[in-house]
Amino acid sequence: MEGGSRWIFGKRLEMVRSGKVGQRLGGSSHRPGAGPHRNSIRRSTNQDLADIRAWLEEEEERKVPGNFLCNFALIEAGHKRGELLVFIDGKVGRPAGYQLGGLIRPGILQVRHEYRRKGIGRKLVERCISLALRREQPLLYITCEPPTSIPFWNAMGFTLLANRGHPVAAYRVLGKSFVLPAPGEPIDVVVSFYPNERQWDPGTAAVHSDSPAACLTPDHVVHLERRVALHEEIIEGYGDAMVEITINESRVYLDKAKYPESTSIGVKRCINGYFIDQIRLDATQLVLTD
Repeated sequence: MEGGSRWIFGKRLEMVRSGKVGQRLGGSSHRPGAGPHRNSIRRSTNQDLADIRAWLEEEEERKVPGNFLCNFALIEAGHKRGELLVFIDGKVGRPAGYQLGGLIRPGILQVRHEYRRKGIGRKLVERCISLALRREQPLLYITCEPPTSIPFWNAMGFTLLANRGHPVAAYRVLGKSFVLPAPGEPIDVVVSFYPNERQWDPGTAAVHSDSPAACLTPDHVVHLERRVALHEEIIEGYGDAMVEITINESRVYLDKAKYPESTSIGVKRCINGYFIDQIRLDATQLVLTD
C-alpha cells in the first residue's frame, strides 16, 4: 500500500510539471454551464433576470409572437419574491424558458423562440405540478394567453372554463391516492359540494360529488381511497361552497366548507378551493347509524 501511494504521488508530480493537472480539473477559465453540464430548472438569479430581459427585448424587435416583455415588471417582481422558475440550457448556462405563478394563479410561461417545440414548456409545467403537490396545493388555475396556447394546456390536463371572456381560463385538479388501512370496516361515503343556496334550498344541485372507496377505523376516522376536491372556480358567482358528507346513506355533515367545524371534520383549505383526504368523525361527536 505504501509503495502504491508513492507511485501515485510521483505520477501526480509529473503531471503538475507538464501542466496536465490543470487540464483534468478544467482550469479557472471553464464557464459555468458549459460542456457536459445538464439542463436544469431552478429559481432565478439576478443574472438570469438580465438574460431574460435581453432576449425578450430582442424577440420584441423581431416581432416574435407570444412575447411577454410588456409584463416584465411582473416577471421582475416574481423574481424578487423568489417565485420565478427558469429552465437553464446546460450548454450555455443561460435561461431558455421561465415560469411565473406556479400554475396556482394566473402567471406567465414563455420559452425562448429558438428553443420552442423541444419539450421545455412541458418540463416547466411538470416541475410546477411537483412543487404544487409538495405544498398541498392540488388545485391549479391558469389563463391561456395567447389563445394559441390552448392545445398545449389541454394536453397538460387542464380543463377550460366556459363563458369567462378573455383571456380563456383553465383549471386542473391534481389527484392523490391512498392505501386503505387493513383493520378497517368498509363503508359507503359520498362527499358533495354545493353552491351557497343549498343552505335554504334542499333542491339545489351539487356542483361536484365523489364516492371513493372508504373504510372506518376504530379511532372513528374515515379513510378515503383517493382525495376529494372542489375547485372554487367551478362555482364562481354562487357564493360560499357548502360541503355535505353522507356515510352509509345517512348524512353526517352539511355546512359551509370555510367554517372551523368543517376544518375539524377534515376539510382542508388551499388557495383555489378545498380538499378532503380523511374524515374525522370524533371531531364533531357524530354517531353512525344503520
